[in-house]
Amino acid sequence: MSDEKIEQFELDAMLKKHHLFAIGKNGGARLVCKFKNLSGLDFHGVNVSGADFTGSKMQNVLLANCNCNGTIFYGCDLTNSVLDNGTFDRTDFRGAQLIDISMRNVDLSKADTRKGQITQISKEKKERVSEIIVKDEDNIQSRTSSLDLSEKEEAHRESSLDLSITLERWDEMVKNHHLWLSTSGQKGEQMDISHHDMRAQKDLAQTSLTMIKGIDCKFDELYLVQVQMQGGNFSDSSVTKIIGHEADFRGSNLNQVNFSEADLSNAHFESLVIKTPHGEQKLRTNLTGANFQNANLSKARFWDAVLDNTDFRGANIDSADFRGADISKAIFDS
Repeated sequence: MSDEKIEQFELDAMLKKHHLFAIGKNGGARLVCKFKNLSGLDFHGVNVSGADFTGSKMQNVLLANCNCNGTIFYGCDLTNSVLDNGTFDRTDFRGAQLIDISMRNVDLSKADTRKGQITQISKEKKERVSEIIVKDEDNIQSRTSSLDLSEKEEAHRESSLDLSITLERWDEMVKNHHLWLSTSGQKGEQMDISHHDMRAQKDLAQTSLTMIKGIDCKFDELYLVQVQMQGGNFSDSSVTKIIGHEADFRGSNLNQVNFSEADLSNAHFESLVIKTPHGEQKLRTNLTGANFQNANLSKARFWDAVLDNTDFRGANIDSADFRGADISKAIFDS
């Protein structure tokens, strides 16, 4: 387990990006700082809702006046820290050490302090026991919690976070992105939906999402028929069980994307040719490590796609076209 010390200037930079992420601005990034040493740092009373500090050492931290709704402090050591006037709806304190902390005007009734499991991506399963002591002027609560550092629980914890985009905000983002495309970046703003849960949109059929940034997004079970997602970056996203006939992913970075059980018949994964000031440029669709297990890929086109360690086991590839693609490193049913 890492104990890398984070300095104040490093935290300030992460807080700035998290603020941009929270308001949906370009250049933002969710604050994820797992298994680090943040002791003695000042969070300046900012919004850290949805941030993840799993397993971190956070002794003598100043979190007064912070919005910590949905924040993950799972397995953290917050001994002697100040949480005065903070908000903690759906905050995950399971397995945390909250010893001799200051909690004036704090309500933990909606926080999660249950016994639970913690996740660190590791080949080994590690366990430790922490004592939770939540202390304020009026009461003391104590509990012992067993922490299981396996891979299973992280997805469960992540799924409890509200990182969805409202319909109103979505419409505004699409409008600004289309303006950005039509003016070659002179006006509007490139859409960046990285780390967001898109499932609230339900139906994105025929929507133009060309050249957007959508790293580590959730598109599961959406209706994506004829969606236009060319030239974007969707690495590490989850696109399982979608209905995506004729969806167009040409030229996109789909590294490690999970397409398992998706219906992608007649979908497009060919190269994309774009015009630049220096002439035409061909973007190959990157499907390195992508998972198509049990997906319907009938008549899908993979012309010239990068298929290193791409998993097609159990997929329907009837009449799929792999023209020009090197399938020697792809994984098929034996």
